[in-house]
Amino acid sequence: MPKIYRTQTEIIAQIPHLVNDQNRTTETQTQIMYKSFLSYAQLKEYLVLLIQNGLLEYLDGTKSYRTTEKGLKFLKMYEQMEGLTTTERNLSKIQKNGLEEMQGWASKVKKATKKAKFGIMAANNHYAGFGPAVLSRENTTPSSMKHLL
Repeated sequence: MPKIYRTQTEIIAQIPHLVNDQNRTTETQTQIMYKSFLSYAQLKEYLVLLIQNGLLEYLDGTKSYRTTEKGLKFLKMYEQMEGLTTTERNLSKIQKNGLEEMQGWASKVKKATKKAKFGIMAANNHYAGFGPAVLSRENTTPSSMKHLL
């Protein structure tokens, strides 16, 4: 499986999400570092950026970080934007398993071939998100669909 790198925007969104996750309102620097899989140097850069932009705040008494209201609004907008984009990471969320629909069409075609003496049928492999790439991701290989033919 190819290694997928995170963008800066993804990391910037991940940190306030981690701080606000599981009904916890604060996280220490070490907890954030381990959960976000960042080095100490990388984390420091992102924390400075997030604090300067008002997405996180540092609580001196507990030496922890909290996501601000502005940070929560940013997370909401980020999740909405992420839902509008198609990337390799979120493709599985929007793919449709069309096996049942394809089986329905296969039975219709079989019935039609019994009645017709001659026919032409055209199809493409991108039917309703059922292309080869989708099939391999869904662990359904084209050979497992031979019963449809």
